[in-house]
Amino acid sequence: MASIRGRMIELEDPTDDPSGPTSDEILILSIASDLAWYAHRFFRGRGLAADVNITALWQTVDDPPRLADVSFTIDVSGVAETTCEALRSALEERAAARSLSSSPRVRVHSQR
Repeated sequence: MASIRGRMIELEDPTDDPSGPTSDEILILSIASDLAWYAHRFFRGRGLAADVNITALWQTVDDPPRLADVSFTIDVSGVAETTCEALRSALEERAAARSLSSSPRVRVHSQR
């Protein structure tokens, strides 16, 4: 189980439940979700109504185990191509600004 701002989310071990999402899939989903919400705010801020659909593709490598070649395709309907180009630039900046530039600090606590 994971608690995020008081909401409990059940996380399945993919080896126990192959139908459950893997940690890589959850990470990709969180990035795609952030991009989708940002795109909606981008259009709302310009007084535009647009449908946004995001598709993510990625590969993993084994040595060391990690995500590789992550890409997102954002399909937008109802807006001009120049607006889509502005959105693409904004999303690239957002993704770069939100990526980890250094290893996160890790703390381990023993609870009894």
